[in-house]
Amino acid sequence: WNSLKNLTAGGNLDYAYKDGVLYNSSYTKIVFVSGALQGEFVIPDTITELSEALFANARITSVVIPDSITVIPARAFQGCTELVSVKMPAALETIGMMAFEGCTSLKEITIPKTVHSTFDLTFWSRDGRENGYELTNDVDGIGHYAFGNCTALENVIFEAGGTKRLSIGDFAFYNCAGLTEIDLPDQLLEIGNAAFFGIPLTLLEPYKIGFLTTAPGGFFVFGILIAALNAISHGRAVKKKSFSCEGCPSA
Repeated sequence: WNSLKNLTAGGNLDYAYKDGVLYNSSYTKIVFVSGALQGEFVIPDTITELSEALFANARITSVVIPDSITVIPARAFQGCTELVSVKMPAALETIGMMAFEGCTSLKEITIPKTVHSTFDLTFWSRDGRENGYELTNDVDGIGHYAFGNCTALENVIFEAGGTKRLSIGDFAFYNCAGLTEIDLPDQLLEIGNAAFFGIPLTLLEPYKIGFLTTAPGGFFVFGILIAALNAISHGRAVKKKSFSCEGCPSA
């Protein structure tokens, strides 16, 4: 498979193979990616879904994901150590767990404004004395370890104009020590544990990480728990241990 470039099977109407990629016959799904796929790759715009770990460890240097894709599944590009650039689809909704983990050559990523989370707010009480809301059945817009260990990543750009709430999963940008620019969006609802562990602390100063306080439900908050009051458009809530913050005052 690793050296196979093209395959023609007489009478086989189920699959088509070209340049290291096996498609179904209608070119709506990629079934398999072989080691023969290298360099730049443009996913055909007829593809409507990707499978988990589909491109994992592939030797691609750039990839264009068509607008027909709304979900990048778990481990889709994990370990693509030669991947430098990614063109995200305009209508992307979810970036799965470990989707780009270990892409150690990736320099910049733009998160489309359509990426968002799905969650329920559940009312809770404790001994009848405290009450509030907590997140349940939540699916992070940016999954756990989604860009973890992308050590060359310098810029993370969130497109402006998002209208749906976004949460960032645990360890999502873990060990992205090369980051020089990140601008968290206004619609951010939740940041997972150690999501930015290991990034330069100066990048977090605009968000006043050292002045966070605690609130019921296990969140650090900017004065208000936006899970309960999501009408506050510029508030941001983050879980504990979201940042590597040596020297910050304890809450």
